[in-house]
Amino acid sequence: MSEASQTRRSDRETARETKKTDIQNGESRQDAKDAKHALKSTDRAQWKADGNSIGVTADTTLSDAAKDVATEIADNPESLL
Repeated sequence: MSEASQTRRSDRETARETKKTDIQNGESRQDAKDAKHALKSTDRAQWKADGNSIGVTADTTLSDAAKDVATEIADNPESLL
């Protein structure tokens, strides 16, 4: 997992923990939920501003994997038998 992905996952976990804390501190569930979503939206906007994208990350990974497989097959065609 890339560093950017780990950061985003950590941001989402922080948002969930913040929501739990808000509820424990007496905030209504709806207000805590709204605050969590606002935090996630801010984090997502920053993620995109940094040039990251879930689709691009997955696409790049799949593209690289496909290239590796094609190279392996070209180098060792007998492995398909």
